[in-house]
Formats: sequence, C-alpha cells, structure tokens
Amino acid sequence: MDNTAAIRISEREQAIKKWLKELIEEKGAKLPVMPETVYDALENINVSNAIKEFAPDITDLQNFINENNAQALVYEWFYDGGEVNNIHAYEGYAYRECIFDGKPGNTDLLSIDGHDGFEMEPELNEQINDSFGGFCLDPVMNVWYEKLAVEFSGKFNEYYDLNSKADIEVDLDTVTSAYDELFHLKLITLIRQAHQKALEANPIKIDTGKSFHLFIKRHERWPMHVLSLNV
Repeated sequence: MDNTAAIRISEREQAIKKWLKELIEEKGAKLPVMPETVYDALENINVSNAIKEFAPDITDLQNFINENNAQALVYEWFYDGGEVNNIHAYEGYAYRECIFDGKPGNTDLLSIDGHDGFEMEPELNEQINDSFGGFCLDPVMNVWYEKLAVEFSGKFNEYYDLNSKADIEVDLDTVTSAYDELFHLKLITLIRQAHQKALEANPIKIDTGKSFHLFIKRHERWPMHVLSLNV
C-alpha cells in the first residue's frame, strides 16, 4: 500500500497546528475556541469503534470493486447542518480508469502559508454505475459535529456579537476552516485504517500494470486522497 496519503496527512496536520500556534504566540490572537479544545475533541473519537462499524460495509464495497474490475472508488458525503443522526458517505462512485499523479489540485479547502492542500483532481473515466453502496459515518461525524454545533459555533457567534469587526484581530473564518480541515484529515485517516484492516481479509484484485485509488469528497468539493494500491 502506498504511504503518500499518510505522509501528506501528517505533514498537513502539522502545518495547520504550526500556523495556529504562531497565530496565538506571535500575533497574540484571542480565539473564542482554542486549538487544544479542538485537538481534544478529535482525540475523543473512538478509533477502534469507528473502524469496527465501518468494516462490514467496506468489505461489501471492496467485493464490488473486485467483481467490476474498478480502478478507482470515490466516496461522497455531506452534512447539511441539521440534525446529527443521519450522516453518510451516502454514495460510492466506481470508475474503470483513473489517472492520478498524487499531486494536489488547484482547488482546496484551505491555504496556509504556501503549504499544499489535500484536495486532488484525478482524471476519472468510464463510470461503472450511477452510484452504489456507501457506509455510515455517524460514529465519527457525531463526535465532531455535535461538538462543533453545540460548543464551537456558539462560542464563535458569541464572540462576533461581543466584538466589532474592527476589534477582531484575525480572520476567524480561516480559523474555523483550519479546525474543520483537521477533522477532515482525521476522517481520511480513519477510513484509510478501516480499508487497511478490510484488505487483510479481502484483498482488492488489481490487473497487472494498473493501480487502484480511493478518494473521499464532501458534496460539491474536490476529492481527497485516502490510499493507493499497486503504484
């Protein structure tokens, strides 16, 4: 299994944390929600439970890939800001051909100090189906979005109410984007780990000279790379 995604996840996470640290220490920024609170929320996601709950659906998806000789799988998920009880990678799109060089695209969730982002622009050809399968992301999403909706967003809104725009020292929208991207990186890591575990029992069959690529994307965003095989 190619480790490019894992390395990029780690580098991206460290770049965001460094940027947040400099924002507070060097610029003296006052934030309504400090980074340590976000780090704790992400640490509270039960990794083993999430992987266990993902496993059956992921095995079914890998069977589909084997049966249809697909070269790429793209999960698409969404969160509409409503009740946190039904969030899914609700559709999986399989493709017969995928050209992917592992480089970030020109579009991204967040740009920090010149560091490459994590959204990609793979060339995906010959879609096998309109959509298939999917798996429930509730074990991960609930921890993050319940925390975000109840605590984080409320504190940011209260901060906006108590301070004029001129008194707010930093772009708080960029800060919340940084926090949200840390969650996206955690999500990619969990899905990668779940697939790794499933692959031990159910290897994906890849034709000689071809590779397999897995991506996940938020609805109406570009894909983010999860893993590649046989590259």
